[in-house]
Amino acid sequence: MSMLKNTLFNKLIFTYVVLIVISLAILTLVSISAFNRAHLAEVNQYLENTAHIAGAAVQDAADHRYLQDRIKELGQTAHTRITIIGSDGAVLADSEKDPATMENHNHRPEVVQARAQGIGHSSRLSETLSVRMLYLAIPLNPERPSGEVVRVALPLRQVDLFSRQIYQVVVAAFVFLVILAVLMSFWLVRAKYDQLRKDFVANVSHELRTPLTLVKGYVETLKEENLDKQKAG
Repeated sequence: MSMLKNTLFNKLIFTYVVLIVISLAILTLVSISAFNRAHLAEVNQYLENTAHIAGAAVQDAADHRYLQDRIKELGQTAHTRITIIGSDGAVLADSEKDPATMENHNHRPEVVQARAQGIGHSSRLSETLSVRMLYLAIPLNPERPSGEVVRVALPLRQVDLFSRQIYQVVVAAFVFLVILAVLMSFWLVRAKYDQLRKDFVANVSHELRTPLTLVKGYVETLKEENLDKQKAG
């Protein structure tokens, strides 16, 4: 009987724990994905704002030497790589590299998309820096998409670092919630198990008392009949 009780109790605990762990795991994955999407959207918005600011700052820059100095200064202030690309694809200024040493950028995917759609996005390995970068590009003049292009970029390691931090926090919360859920499940199952046991004992006792009561009543009836017969005789 004790073994049967333990088996039932363990099954209830196991069922509760499995359901809770699966639910929390799904919630954790959904949360991580949502946080990553939200963070990536914020980064892209930051890049777009930086591109517009850089474009406005160099709009009237005719001297390429001034343009290069200005872009380098803006890049350091914004902690972002900024590149100005001419209509022919030549790099006019770059905040981290000498434009004279850089190849034609007209075929870069973010530049092609910016000229065609007004804004371009790309995440890839930088051929110039040999670092994975997140790029965003816009035409310097929206009315002339085939003209100069402003491109801004951040190393993906910065984006990935934040994602890893989110992952660590969410996983820590997941572990804490699992432990808490297991303890609560143990307590709830124990309470329910005790209540079920009490109800079962009460029902069995009632069922056992009922036929005994009937038998007792029948026996008393027979005794009364016998007494009546004896008196009558």
